[in-house]
Amino acid sequence: MSVNVEMLELADKVIGMLINNDKREGLYDHLHMDNWEWPTGVALYSMYKVYKKTNDKKYLDYLINWYDVQLAKLSRIKT
Repeated sequence: MSVNVEMLELADKVIGMLINNDKREGLYDHLHMDNWEWPTGVALYSMYKVYKKTNDKKYLDYLINWYDVQLAKLSRIKT
């Protein structure tokens, strides 16, 4: 299957916007990745799909780190 370079460039821009968004506009700001909301799940799945297409390790590294951070938060809550 061919890789559409323009679509991958757009995906990279969107992912960059999400993972580099330090601004928190409140509970309903879904343009950041520091939560367990549905839009975050869509973004994570999309990032995984981009990783599978490109084999660019930066996406995989981000995903692994994101889950590590979120799971660490949960373990602190449960203790």
